[in-house]
Amino acid sequence: MDKNDLDLRALENADNEAIERMSESYKAVADSDRDRLFERSVRLFNERTDEISDTESGSTVVSGVEPYRRPLWHKLLAAASALLIVAGLGAGGAVMLKNRKNRPDVNFNDSSETEAGSEAAAVNAPFGDISEARVRFTSPAYVPYLYEADADEVRSLAEVFNRSQWEEADADAPRPDGESALVYVNSGGQTFSLEFYGDNTVAWENGGAVNRYRVSEEASAAAYSAANPEELQGRLIWSRIEDLNADGVWKNNEPVPEKIFEEPAVPEELKGKTIKVYEPLYEFAFNFSGIEEDAAHSDNIIIGRVDNIYDYVVSGIGRGTGASGTAYTVIEITVTGDISGVVSAGDKVAVEMIGGYISMRDLNGDTLGMRGGKYGDGSNITDEEIDNTYYYIKCEYNGLPIVGKEYAFCVNGKSDKGYPLVGQGYGMLYKCDNIYIQQNADGFRYYELGELEELLGTELPSDHIPGESYEMIEKASVE
Repeated sequence: MDKNDLDLRALENADNEAIERMSESYKAVADSDRDRLFERSVRLFNERTDEISDTESGSTVVSGVEPYRRPLWHKLLAAASALLIVAGLGAGGAVMLKNRKNRPDVNFNDSSETEAGSEAAAVNAPFGDISEARVRFTSPAYVPYLYEADADEVRSLAEVFNRSQWEEADADAPRPDGESALVYVNSGGQTFSLEFYGDNTVAWENGGAVNRYRVSEEASAAAYSAANPEELQGRLIWSRIEDLNADGVWKNNEPVPEKIFEEPAVPEELKGKTIKVYEPLYEFAFNFSGIEEDAAHSDNIIIGRVDNIYDYVVSGIGRGTGASGTAYTVIEITVTGDISGVVSAGDKVAVEMIGGYISMRDLNGDTLGMRGGKYGDGSNITDEEIDNTYYYIKCEYNGLPIVGKEYAFCVNGKSDKGYPLVGQGYGMLYKCDNIYIQQNADGFRYYELGELEELLGTELPSDHIPGESYEMIEKASVE
């Protein structure tokens, strides 16, 4: 296998539902691979169930420790956690893993395998000493996310690898059943991967060549323990499935943030007013949930850091008579780049999105015959009630971008205020180092800039139906 090839080894034991969910998000797992993985999972499930039943009935006496074989409930938790993370809970799903037990306790400083001081400085690992390298892991508990070890963890792991004997084994031997731990190493720009199996063997893949070794139980347990730490919160890194290989895992270096969008706060000037929340969007605004649609309807994708967000109202367009108003949200950004070359890095521009706060008077204009006092139309609304009532038009989106963070915006044309956003919130992608992340109802989708460039302005099929058109529906009232 070439080091740039897609690495699906960590998914060998994922259940069918998790594989199917990830297949929908990434489009990276073929049906044949998915079926093969699921059949193996079913077989392992039955075997483990029989083992547990035999043990509970007293028919099997277990001696010693198998550090690489975790209980059945742990495997199910791992699959569930992976599903939660991929489905859109992000780093929050990792909290489930915080208090996991039944992993082997490893003393990284235990040198019982060697005579005291006899080979203290020996480096037995065939790839050399990795104590100063960067090391990342993935395992079924959080694939396709990555976990990067800190300097102390790397040095401790290197000490165990250095003192373990690495005996050459048959590189063509079948891959053992059970969970494996994947270790990715970047030592001075030289990258390679290690896959540890439950039978204390490890496959070292370097530049497409694969060598197999048998290592000590201590080294195997150390790899499994390091790949499944007690605390994952704040330590996970986003990765595309396609990038799970020796080189690809180093593309992104930004840890998964707590959130990539946020609900807008009520403006100071509106606090104390009656706020009515409406959703999903104006009937003339389309929400293209797929980035393919967003990019196809766009003439540019602008990338920039968010400086400020505010609302404004345009009169004379939208529903009702010419006196009615339409709420817009303006996102002011400092440009860091764009695809079409329309703007330059450092430019200050605005991206406008339909939706936001609007007063009852602006929203309805003359359509309710608002001429002050009580009305003969049965509404009995006073001027005071009108002036203290506002609507929050919540168009179809996940929230607003976070000030200070960088995003890519699918836009088309230009208005007096700025560049109209295509796809509402679905047309905004969070820039996470070299990965652009779209959040939608199915979870997260990941793109590289080159992929967005290819999608921009593409022609959709002639029978393509654009995003649905909605009427405004009152969702709730907030005092």
